[in-house]
Amino acid sequence: GAVLDADTDAPLPGAKVSLVWRELSLRDLRQVPRVREATVGEDGLYRLCGLPATIEGTFLAEYKGSKTAEITVRFDETTPLAFQSMRIGTSNQVVQVPVDSVDSAAAGAAQQGAGAQQRTTTLRSGQARLSGRVVNAAGQPVAQARVDVVGTAGAVLTNERGEFSLANLPSGTQQLIVRQLGFAPVETAVVLSAREPQNVTVALREPARVLTQVEVTAEAEPAGLDKVGFNHRRKAGFGYYMDPEDLARRQAIRITDVFRSIPSLRVVPQGMDYVVRSARDATGGCVAYIIDGAPFQSLFPGDVDRMLPAQDLAAVEVYSPSNVPAEFASPGSGTSCTTIVLWSKYRVNQVRR
Repeated sequence: GAVLDADTDAPLPGAKVSLVWRELSLRDLRQVPRVREATVGEDGLYRLCGLPATIEGTFLAEYKGSKTAEITVRFDETTPLAFQSMRIGTSNQVVQVPVDSVDSAAAGAAQQGAGAQQRTTTLRSGQARLSGRVVNAAGQPVAQARVDVVGTAGAVLTNERGEFSLANLPSGTQQLIVRQLGFAPVETAVVLSAREPQNVTVALREPARVLTQVEVTAEAEPAGLDKVGFNHRRKAGFGYYMDPEDLARRQAIRITDVFRSIPSLRVVPQGMDYVVRSARDATGGCVAYIIDGAPFQSLFPGDVDRMLPAQDLAAVEVYSPSNVPAEFASPGSGTSCTTIVLWSKYRVNQVRR
């Protein structure tokens, strides 16, 4: 493939590309990570040869500190040659303080007045624009779907026609995620440029999985929960924890239904949606989310329920501001937010393999 400048189409010699996948080790019969890297030549081209006949992994490009999004690549015996171009653009670093959308100004003023620090995140911005439409499998518009460009402040809800528009995005190959309750999330790559706006149509084709009634039998904790550190942190006892058995007993329809029985949290209605607040703060304390180890910004009412179907939850951890584990805290900053950590079945099962 080729690695080009997103705004000028010029080749980027010296850029690095890397492909990461997992394959079965015959020595210990477990999945182990494999990495292949290459350097882009003067013509902007790269080559990765001698790969397995069947592969599924993630691919990214990097040039002078700027990276593309991680793109999923798949090919098999029927595709002996795969071509994947990547574009890298310019971006600015923006530090943001995530506060839940409902009463955020009042809550932020109260917290700042008390001299507290909040969790901060570093996001990217630029001059690119993205617009588009979200539809279902029948081509009908999907309203109130959340559209995110990963790693940026770009997030918006679709209108009644399924349309959305985002500005101030970094140029280059970026990752777009669309979520709506009742549908499986969709991730797709978009190529953005400051020269002209990009327009895309995203189809939410797969409904959220609904599990049939099952009988739960107590047994040893899944190995995946050990790998992500859940069991270790639960033994330390500094938070509130829910494992797969706890979640199965609640039979939640939405993610916010899971939080209704947690003493330190309040689930507050907002129109047709719900937001989550800390029950320990009379001013409506903020809540920070970590999903599968990565920060998630709740910007709109109902965002929590758009993250993933409740049936896909594997474990939940809740921490007060003073007890947030180091791996979930922003480096160099404190936080006055209650932190909710969510682990999906996909992530836990993937780690287990």
